[in-house]
Amino acid sequence: FVRAFRRNQSTNVVIDDPGATDLTVEVNIDAVAQAASRLGYEVTVGTQRDLLLELGVADRRRGLVEAEHEAARTGRTMDQLRARSERLDLEALLDPSGLGGFTVFRIGPRTASSAALP
Repeated sequence: FVRAFRRNQSTNVVIDDPGATDLTVEVNIDAVAQAASRLGYEVTVGTQRDLLLELGVADRRRGLVEAEHEAARTGRTMDQLRARSERLDLEALLDPSGLGGFTVFRIGPRTASSAALP
């Protein structure tokens, strides 16, 4: 079952204007993870927060905080607001009681360290 959202509204238009519509599907993560593992792939399951932090989003957040403070210090109000807006969007993605709590999984080639695991 595929659900589509555009501008915070549900829509039946799924493939028009790629990138402007968010698609949501229900996935049996356990079944996909087991199949991928059997095929020799490494599967990592966790929260969106954990994955983004592992990918280095904390550095991006720190940079936005610094940019926001620097813009405030130098009186560049619009730059300050842009940095704050981006920081708040990022923090919403990390919120463990919101989007950051979503279950995500990553499938990729086995690494040398994971190849030895059963």
